[in-house]
Formats: sequence, structure tokens, C-alpha cells
Amino acid sequence: TFTIHRLLRPVPKTPYFIHNRENRLSADVIVVDEASMVDLPLMSKLIQAIPEDARLIILGDKDQLSSVEPGSVLGDICAGSTGFPSDILRYFYEIIGGESINSIKDVDNDNPRKSPMDNCIVELKESYRFSEMSGIAKLSSAVNKGDIEGVSGILGEDIYPDIRFKKLPKPALFKNWLREVVIKGYKAYLKTKDPLMAIKAFDSFRILCPIRWGPYGVRQINRLIEVILQEQGLISLNGPWYTGRPILITENSYELGLFNGDVGIIMPDPELNGEVRAFFMAQDREIRKFLPIRLPEHETVFAMTVHKSQGSEFDNVLFILPDTYVPVITRELIYTAITRAKNFIEIWGHMDIIERGIKQKIRRSSGLRDALWNV
Repeated sequence: TFTIHRLLRPVPKTPYFIHNRENRLSADVIVVDEASMVDLPLMSKLIQAIPEDARLIILGDKDQLSSVEPGSVLGDICAGSTGFPSDILRYFYEIIGGESINSIKDVDNDNPRKSPMDNCIVELKESYRFSEMSGIAKLSSAVNKGDIEGVSGILGEDIYPDIRFKKLPKPALFKNWLREVVIKGYKAYLKTKDPLMAIKAFDSFRILCPIRWGPYGVRQINRLIEVILQEQGLISLNGPWYTGRPILITENSYELGLFNGDVGIIMPDPELNGEVRAFFMAQDREIRKFLPIRLPEHETVFAMTVHKSQGSEFDNVLFILPDTYVPVITRELIYTAITRAKNFIEIWGHMDIIERGIKQKIRRSSGLRDALWNV
């Protein structure tokens, strides 16, 4: 398993990759997961590097936030699809259902397909992150459909045990509200001495925010959490690499094999007489450790932005919206935040801001949609 950048192998200090149209990858099948996060330029370079006889399989949720960089690749790919290939639908109706093609309502026989993409896309209906009968599933579906009345009903009636909505507290009360949640969510990992167990425990809970700045942004909330945990004796803020500090890598380091989005924890190394190291879980579930001073750019990650949380999942999530609307709050962002939770999500915010965000749907125009579907 590789990130796309690692797979293509960047040429240092240039926008180019070692694998390209002239030096293609050696692979029969390439699977791209979490494809909604892939921007248009990177997807273009990946496709150029794929052998012509190879198969490309793209997986992802088209309704999540798109990449920060240009393009909405997965959304454009799926834009004209009904969710099920027409040729397969015809086959099932004729062979299994015993119906003639002319009786199939789902296939328009008078209009030929505009694109071969029509037979390349299948929508997977079942989620293995949470039950379709759960409150999380119902809420995310209502948000995705733009059903404001449905969202208000789910959040306002307190009918699902896996969802809790609270009106955002005023700044003077915010710390008191946060204290209980933070201690419950992070105490277990901070009490753990084993790095692997600590990382697993930490990844069971996360605080998500739409924004970085302001009293309800990631930066301020992370500082507030540090104060709370120090007051409780769970951490000691004795320097930038204090024991228990969770960190998010924000810059790729090909030398160390650490990449933007990797999460680790600063802890004493039991194998080195307690010397401090930064521990990360590798893709093979093994632990990797580094001297903190060698780390690429990183930041504290008790709380993280919704954008940074893409591709992750947590047992429990606290989603904190700001007290005023900002344009980054969109239907896709709210949907992405909700679907990070597997078992429970608590939302702090104002209903009018949530409703306004649901009305704002991201629309990008790169030309890819027309190129794929209008051929």
C-alpha cells in the first residue's frame, strides 16, 4: 500500500515524478482508495503512469469533501451515473427476471449512452462503518439529500442513542463543557505506557472543527485541551515534545517515510530507558519511532479540521461548529464530519448555522465532467 506520491516517486524540488507516460508503473491492477481526496493534477499524473493494459479501480465517497487542490475528480466521474451499469441491469432483467428489455423502466432504450463511463460505475449501498438503521446513518443521509427538516428533527428530538446535539456554549462556559468530554476521550491513552496501545486508544476519539482560527477553531481548542489535561495531571507542558502530545504530520518526508496526515504520539521509549520518541503506527500495524527533532512539520492534534480527518474513522467524535457562519461550512463538510464516527457523534453548534451550511453545496467546474460524459 502506498500513497499516490510514494507510488509515483517524486523528483525532488520539481513537480515531476519518476513514473510517468514514458516510464510507466509495473502493475496489472491499481486500486485508489479515498479517491474524493485526490485532486485533478495528481489523478492526471497517476493515469499517465498506468500501463494501457492495466485496470484502474477507484473507490470513494463522492459526497465527501473534495480535495483542497483543484478539481472534484470522483464527483465528476460519478456525475452521470445511475449507480448501476446499464448492460448488467439489462442482463439481470432478461436472464434472472425473465423480463424483456422493452419492459425495463430503468434503462432508456431510446437514448444511447453518452459515455462508456456508464458501464464502469457501481454504487455500493451498504456501509460497514455504521448500521443503516443508526442515527449516524439517518443523519448523514438527510444531510446528503439537503433535507433540512429531517436534520432538524433528528438533532432536535434526541431519538437516537448514537447522536447528541447541544447548542454551542458561550466562550465563558466552553472550557467547562470541554473538560468532561476531553477527560473521557483522552484519559485512557494518556494512562497507557505501551506506544501501540496508546495510539490505538487515541484513535478511538477525535474532536473535529471546520476552521483553524478563532475561539472555536482547531488552534485555540488544542491549547485549551492542553490546559485542561495539565490541570488534571494527565500531561506536563514542559516543552514542545511533552509526554502524551499527539501530533499530525503536515509535510511529507520521503527520507523518514512520514507523510502529510500521519498521526503519532510523543512518549518515553520503554526500550531506551524512557528517552522521548515520536511513535507512529506503520501500515503493517508495526510501531515506528523517531527522534522528535527529526520530524517534518507537525502540529498538535487533540482537535483537527474536518478536511484533515478525511480517510479516518473514530469510534466517537465531537464535532464543534463556530458561533458564526463561515463559507467553509458546506453540506459536504458536515456530511464528512458526521461520517467519521462509527459509534457515537456529539455536535455542538447553532441549528441556523447547520441549516445554512447544508444549503451550501460545493460546485467546481474543471471540464472533466463534460469530457467524460459528453462524448
